[in-house]
Amino acid sequence: MPDPSHALRGQDADDLLRAFFDSAPFLMGVVEHRDGEVRHQAANQAALDLFRSDGATVDRVEGATFAELGFTEDEAAVWERHVRECGEAGRPVHFSTAFPWGAEHAGEGVRSLDVVLNVADREASRFSYVVEDVTERRRPDAERRLLAAAVEQAAEPIVVTDVGLDEPSPRILYANAAHARTFGYTVSEILGQSPRMFQGSKTERAVLDRVRARLEAGEAVQAETVNYRKDGSEFVLQWEIAPVRDEDGVLVNWVGTQRDVTEQRRLEREILEVAAREQERMARDLHDGLGQVLTGAAFRLQALHNRLEQADDPELAADALRSRELVEDALGQARAIARGLFPINTEPDGLAEALARLATDAELAFGIVCSFDGPPVVVSSREHAAHLYRIAQEAMANAARHGRAGTVEIALAQDGGLATLTVCDDGVGIPDAALAGGEGLGLRTMRYRADRVGGEFEVRPKEGGGTVVAVTFPAAADEPAD
Repeated sequence: MPDPSHALRGQDADDLLRAFFDSAPFLMGVVEHRDGEVRHQAANQAALDLFRSDGATVDRVEGATFAELGFTEDEAAVWERHVRECGEAGRPVHFSTAFPWGAEHAGEGVRSLDVVLNVADREASRFSYVVEDVTERRRPDAERRLLAAAVEQAAEPIVVTDVGLDEPSPRILYANAAHARTFGYTVSEILGQSPRMFQGSKTERAVLDRVRARLEAGEAVQAETVNYRKDGSEFVLQWEIAPVRDEDGVLVNWVGTQRDVTEQRRLEREILEVAAREQERMARDLHDGLGQVLTGAAFRLQALHNRLEQADDPELAADALRSRELVEDALGQARAIARGLFPINTEPDGLAEALARLATDAELAFGIVCSFDGPPVVVSSREHAAHLYRIAQEAMANAARHGRAGTVEIALAQDGGLATLTVCDDGVGIPDAALAGGEGLGLRTMRYRADRVGGEFEVRPKEGGGTVVAVTFPAAADEPAD
């Protein structure tokens, strides 16, 4: 039986090596370095294909210079320098380059190449090279570096945490420079800590509970509440937390984008206060001004009706009576509008009663069918009750004025510790642009009010036509507090 170690000899071994050389997916070749000049002695098919695609001026590679094979002057100098280094060190030398020669690695259509030079024959000053195309491997690395740079330079605070929700987790694994600036800590002081370090006495428990519930479900969530800087100063922080999953869909991290909205909320609060004062003024004008005028007109028309009856003019008397009834209808509408404009001092357990009154007044003021249904949900404070009332009022007014609705249904519902206020109409619906961007002061103020009660605000098209406005908020667990 032949010795396996001698199964390939002479020409057979040369043929096998040549076949491997020519068919290898890597670019392979041999160069000779003499008298400060590098010339090719051999190159496999993959290398020849590359050289011929970029200006090679010779058909044969044996004895060809880098310039004749299409290398730029600078690229030829790079290869010559590394060949000389390999010869002097007597060991493999690795370097990176790009094709077309001299191009930026991240450019469109550019191939990133890793080159390994090795001594093939020291006496003959011959060197072998193997070139690997690593473009696809480096593209994700380049994208990651670009993303990391963008995140680090972002103006808004960004954090990445682990997926745990119970103390001491979630632990902060990354925080950008903006996060450190916003909270007054150094990045090293933040890493490994929990975002709970930024919370304090005014951080709303209901908001945190809602965020945790969404995170436990593996869902993205947006919320805002008071947070605290290192020096103890408080500010309103809005954050959006999104899940990060691996290729198998397994949750591996949470990434949070945050912003300081203290000044924005102050301006919004001032706008609401100005609007409330203007509404109060209009309500007084309607009630005390127009209301008194209409009341006086109704009395005079009644007196005219009486005199016409005494004068035995039934036709004119009937006209006067109808005119008085129209004036009284107008007076009722004016008073209903005035009640809607007056600031609401709704008790925490009186929201349902206030919404029922709103539905009755809306029917009279707008001439639509408006109803209320729901249990007496208790909210945490008068302020929260007022915000919820104003959300329903704004949604109902939008449906009547802009949505051209004929019917509006206001509803309250409660499921455990969460309650939902819904305003549903049969109008023309809300434009897609408004749904996508929350355009218009009305939608922005409703979102603001929903945030103030620790709720989630939603506007969506109603199946069959119309709009649904909903806010889900924490119901009071204990007796309402003033």
